[in-house]
Amino acid sequence: MGKKYIPQPTAVIIRYTNVRSAKKVLREKEHRKMGEQTELSTTQTVDNLIVVQQLPIITERLHLLAGKIDEQVAAAQSLVCTEETVKEVKKVRTELRNQFKELEDQRKTVKQAVAAPYMEFEATYKDLVTNKFKAADATLEGKIDTVETELKAKKQEEVERYFDEYAASKQLDFLNFSDAHLNITLSATVKSLKEQAAAFVDKVASDMELIETQEFKDEIMVEFKGNGFDGTAAICLVIGRHKQIEAQKEAAAQREEERRRMQEAAQHTISAAPQVLQMAPAQPVKLEKDPNEILIAGFRVRATRAKLIALRAFLESDSAYEIL
Repeated sequence: MGKKYIPQPTAVIIRYTNVRSAKKVLREKEHRKMGEQTELSTTQTVDNLIVVQQLPIITERLHLLAGKIDEQVAAAQSLVCTEETVKEVKKVRTELRNQFKELEDQRKTVKQAVAAPYMEFEATYKDLVTNKFKAADATLEGKIDTVETELKAKKQEEVERYFDEYAASKQLDFLNFSDAHLNITLSATVKSLKEQAAAFVDKVASDMELIETQEFKDEIMVEFKGNGFDGTAAICLVIGRHKQIEAQKEAAAQREEERRRMQEAAQHTISAAPQVLQMAPAQPVKLEKDPNEILIAGFRVRATRAKLIALRAFLESDSAYEIL
C-alpha cells in the first residue's frame, strides 16, 4: 500500500526559484483542494506494490501423536492374518484408515484456509494487472505484425520483379519466383536477396546446358522440372533407370538363351533316346489282348545329366506317359 500523505497547513511562504519545484507545490495545492488523501510518489517503484503482510501461522501438535501412530502401525503390521484372525485384522485396518482420514480432513481444511487469500489475490491480480498487460501486448503485437508484414511485402515485390526480369534475360520464362524458395525476413537486405535469386537462375541455366549434352535429355528435362530444378539428381535418376532397364533386358536374353540350349539338348536326347533304351536290359513284356490297358514299366538308363534331363522333359511333354 502507498504511504498516506496527509497535507498539513503551513504559514511559511517559500519563494521557489526552481520552476520544477514551483510546479510541484501547485500540484500539491490542487490535490488538497480536491480532498485527495493519498498519492504515489513520482520516484516510487513497483517493488513494494505486492507484499505479504503476515505469513500464515499453522499450529500443529502432530509430534505428540507421532509416538502413538508408530505404536499402532507397528502393532498392525505384526498381526498374523489367518482364516481365524482375518476379521480382527480387517477391524484394525478400518480403525487405522478412519484415523488417517480424520487427519487428512484437517490437513485439507488448513490447506484451503491458507490458499483462499492467495486465490482471492490472484483473481484480483489477473483482473487488474494480467489481463490489461496481455491486452496491451496483443494490441501492440498486431500493430507490429501489420507494419512488418507490409515491409516484407514491399521487399518481396522488389526482389520478385528483379527475379522475373533476370529469368527472362536467360530465356527461363517458365521459372516462378516461388521456385527459388527465398527466405524473406526483415533482417535480409534487398541486395542479398537479389544475389540469391540471380544465383538460383544461373544454376538452372547451367543445369539445362548440361542436360542438353545427355543421351536421354528429354526424359531428364521432365525430371528436372519436376524435382525442383535439381539437375544432378535428374541426370542420376534417369541414367540409373536406363541402366536397370538394360540389366533387365540382359537378364531376359540370358534366360531365353538358356531355354533355347535346353530345348536343343532335349531334341538331341530325344533322337538318341531309342539307342539308350535298346542298351538297357529289356524285360519281356507280355501284351494283353486289350491294347489300351495301362501298364507300369520300370527301367534304368545310363547317360549324361543333360541327356537324362532331356529324356525326362520328353516323357513329360507327352501326355500319354505318366512318371511315377
